[in-house]
Amino acid sequence: MKVSNKVSPKIAKLQSELAKEMREKSGLDPSQTKEKKNTKGSAELDISENAKMRQKQFNRIKELALKSSGENDAKVERLRSLIDRGLYKVDADKIADKMVDSHATDAMLEASE
Repeated sequence: MKVSNKVSPKIAKLQSELAKEMREKSGLDPSQTKEKKNTKGSAELDISENAKMRQKQFNRIKELALKSSGENDAKVERLRSLIDRGLYKVDADKIADKMVDSHATDAMLEASE
């Protein structure tokens, strides 16, 4: 099994949509930061509003991820039962299709970075 630290397209889409929603609600453009002068005259970045927005995004994504895990419990139990009884049949064509789709998606994501 290949393990990767890449974000799945579904999660990336959720993050993008949530970021857009948070920007619209807050009126904040995260690419803009405020600069303030400290006593030594150098600039410091005030990212507190941006940090708050990111925390809200993270909490929303976490909430969605935790909620969706409960929906799969019945499916997992059904599949576990089929496997235990020796009735689960592997569809090699579906697995191959998913592998090709996953590879193509990864390639497109890497090309867009």
